[in-house]
Amino acid sequence: MKFFLHSMGRHAIFLYFLCFCFCFGSPGAWAQSTVSLSGTVSDRDGPIYGATIQVKGSTSGILSDENGYYKLPVMASDTLVFSYLGYQSQEIPVGGLKLINVVLIESVSELDAVVVNAGYYTVSEKERTGSITGISGEAIEAQPVGNVFETLQGRLTGVSIVSTGGIPGSRFDIQIRGRNSIAAGNEPLYVIDGVPYMSESMEAVFSAALTGGGNPLQALNPADIERIEVLKDADATAIYGSRGANGVILITTKQGKSGKSQLSVSVASGAAKMTRFWDMLSTEEYLEMRQEAFANTGTTPTNANAPDLLLWDQHRYTDWQRKLLGETAEITQAQVSLSGGNDRTKYRLGTSFREQGSVFPGDFSNRKVSGNLSVQHESEDGRFSTQGTVLYSRDVNKQPKNDPTYNALYMPPNAPEIYLEDGSLNFENSTFSNPYALILQSYQNTQYSFVGNLNVSYRLFQGLKLKVSGGYNRMDGEQIGQTPLASLNPAVYTTGEASFGRRTFDSWILEPQLNYMRSWNNSRLEVLIGGSFQENQFRLQEFYAKGYTDDALLDNMAAAPSFQVRQFLETDYRYMAVFGRINYNYKHRYILNVTGRRDGSSRFGPGNQWGNFGAVGAAWLFSEENWFKDSMLSFGKLRSSYGTSGNDRISDYGYLDSWTATYYNYNGQGGLYPSRLYNPNYGWEVNRKFEVALESGFWKDRIQFNVAWYRNRSSSQLIGEPLPATTGFGSIQNNLDAVVQNTGWEFELHSTPVQGDVTWRNSLLLTVPKNKLISFPDLELSTYANTYVVGQPLDITKVYNYTGIDPETGYYTFEDVNGDGTITAAEDKQTLRRSGQKYYGSFQNTLSYKGWQLEAVLQFVKQTGYSYFYDLGGAPGYIRNQPNLVLDHWQAPGDTAGVQAYTTGGVGANAYNLLQSSSAAYTDASYVRLQTVNFSYQFPKRWLDTVKLSGLRMYIQGQNLLTFTDYEGWDPETQSVGSLPPLTSWMVGMQISF
Repeated sequence: MKFFLHSMGRHAIFLYFLCFCFCFGSPGAWAQSTVSLSGTVSDRDGPIYGATIQVKGSTSGILSDENGYYKLPVMASDTLVFSYLGYQSQEIPVGGLKLINVVLIESVSELDAVVVNAGYYTVSEKERTGSITGISGEAIEAQPVGNVFETLQGRLTGVSIVSTGGIPGSRFDIQIRGRNSIAAGNEPLYVIDGVPYMSESMEAVFSAALTGGGNPLQALNPADIERIEVLKDADATAIYGSRGANGVILITTKQGKSGKSQLSVSVASGAAKMTRFWDMLSTEEYLEMRQEAFANTGTTPTNANAPDLLLWDQHRYTDWQRKLLGETAEITQAQVSLSGGNDRTKYRLGTSFREQGSVFPGDFSNRKVSGNLSVQHESEDGRFSTQGTVLYSRDVNKQPKNDPTYNALYMPPNAPEIYLEDGSLNFENSTFSNPYALILQSYQNTQYSFVGNLNVSYRLFQGLKLKVSGGYNRMDGEQIGQTPLASLNPAVYTTGEASFGRRTFDSWILEPQLNYMRSWNNSRLEVLIGGSFQENQFRLQEFYAKGYTDDALLDNMAAAPSFQVRQFLETDYRYMAVFGRINYNYKHRYILNVTGRRDGSSRFGPGNQWGNFGAVGAAWLFSEENWFKDSMLSFGKLRSSYGTSGNDRISDYGYLDSWTATYYNYNGQGGLYPSRLYNPNYGWEVNRKFEVALESGFWKDRIQFNVAWYRNRSSSQLIGEPLPATTGFGSIQNNLDAVVQNTGWEFELHSTPVQGDVTWRNSLLLTVPKNKLISFPDLELSTYANTYVVGQPLDITKVYNYTGIDPETGYYTFEDVNGDGTITAAEDKQTLRRSGQKYYGSFQNTLSYKGWQLEAVLQFVKQTGYSYFYDLGGAPGYIRNQPNLVLDHWQAPGDTAGVQAYTTGGVGANAYNLLQSSSAAYTDASYVRLQTVNFSYQFPKRWLDTVKLSGLRMYIQGQNLLTFTDYEGWDPETQSVGSLPPLTSWMVGMQISF
């Protein structure tokens, strides 16, 4: 030190002392020292996640966390710029402030303000790189339905939702951008508040009435839903890995909002009825058909084969459609919710009740009670936050064991009385299959559903947050199917029977995550890494009890003289994954999103349990470029993505060999037989997805036009590979080197033609899908040779080529392809017919004036489906009624007609059976449907203040109101006469807020 001071000299020491005093001793120098500034960024609805806080004129800046909190070092002379996409930027001088809380104001464009839930993260609608579409809770509540899938029909591009029947609880066929797999599951992944939800049926006891095997999401109350997002392309789904191969449906339930406590009560009442009835033959026309059929066939009517002609009243007429399907299904629903809180703690508690009757005679209904609780809390410093949600529902669905719709159509119009004088069913000396027997044979499915989710997050330091999400899902399904003695012909049966079943599904999931955000210059970086640990347990029990002599005991299995175990199954499924995401945003216009996931599934054998999946998505917001400023183009984005996802939608532990109990005893002992071969060699089915899309807005987004093209290819198909019969097994689970491709165009046009006191908004959505089997090695040598064709869609069928009615014989004729004089399936089924959608979409309109609002949705589908010939149940002339279309039939040589000669068997019956497997069994089943109408009035605030209310809305809603179609069958959507079609429903109600 002495050497150092001496070498500097006295003058140098003096100058150093002056500099020190100038820099650190003067008041001006202290004023320029850095201070720690913090605060929050929010809008009128709450904190803003990812807002940019930047020192003006420098590269220094950070992002607000999900609680809107920020903290950064600044100087008193600095000016901070607060900005977020979709909001007006604000500039605030620091001065002597240490706390600045900013409330940003939304910009004019509504598109800017939309935030999309992508599952593990959120992203603004404008900056998303993936294909994500959705529907709001308001649109869901505007429809008088009890099933959430009914609210989505026609409203989302790339999402096909088809009802399988009109009975509450019937399943919906849902496909996101087509059918990817030949044999493995094609269902999307359902996630409710971060918890995967079971999509398989909860039925243990089979019910033919609930078409499609039942719908587990029937228990979910649509009124509890805040929003539904559908993830479609690789960029959006790859972070879900194997679970996202068929798309992902994210369901977010309603959360509490800060403010004073608000009590909301909604009550509604309505009804549902059949949309239409078929014009069937009258008694006179029916009897003439029967007599002519016997004459054509050359057989004599007898008491056994023609009781309708010889034993039954020839003048009786019963309209069985209105008798069995003509009731009015009354609907009642009520909902109550309480929400409120402050900036730190928010809550919402809700409960609902809904009951829908049946169009069938008898005591049938679907009754659902649900409750939900949501609580959100954050610490005072904003570093710790937690959110918990609980959903519980009890759904009791009592329906006929078998759908009586088929009987309603084909029961002879002169059939005998339903009841005898003593009130019992009339079987007319065993000549009459009384349709009311189906009414007495009931099926009840009681389903309990519980979903719980807890998210805990802690901000370790600015930009880095640790989050742990845990969830639990339990579903219990209890079924009982009863065949009472009162429903059976006493001349044949002396005891009743019942089936009892229970399915239990337990699932837990734990997902730790680490989120990092940083902003510098014009760049923003977001990094997410996490893991997923999930386990599912499935239990199935089914028992068959018989010998009941007292119908009052049918619900007690212990009271049965004998019973047997039909099914008993226990399976476990374990799933583990690590995932990550990197998102880079430059100048809010160049965006790159990279996601990856490594999955492990217990459904594959050792060595094949792990799979790697990932995707890259990119977007260019070209409307942010300077050369597009001040033009009619207000928004323009070009985006694209490519990636892979897997599929493990097969049975649990299918790679192990298994044994099954025999149904028969030998010397009083049961036995086992081998039912599945061991094969640990198969692995993941892989789906490769590519998409390119253009999104645009004009004149401040009053017109928005989006178009997307996608191509998905699914390979390594998980399929039951056929085996020679000599092995003793029909097939073995394996990977087949077949490739299925789905391509398609998706168009969206949104506009606001009128804006002001009167506002008119409309949307036109169109999806044009195309499915094709690209390759299938040795297809012609496999058992699928008559099922699939390379280069054709998976939903094609090989059929006979219908060539018309022979004018001499009066019977249907078909092309003899190989010319051998005989029509056989192997050689002559060479014509291809497809039963599927060519395009579908909707036209949506909303017209509002002050408090009045009218919304209408037209759904349209262009498709080929089954004609009424396919499902008549028997050739015209059999002992069953027919639609009056059959009156145009062949009667004499030289006639030209649409229906062959009436017949009761023989050549005519064989010709009819061939017709059902011919090109004539397919027809145009296109339709336009007035899907939804919602008319409401919101009372003005000045009126409500006088009666101390915060809100009052009255509404009338209609669903499935009109269908315009040339389809001659029952319903163009379900295309089946054996199941109840979707019903027309109306609801009138009001919502009051205190």
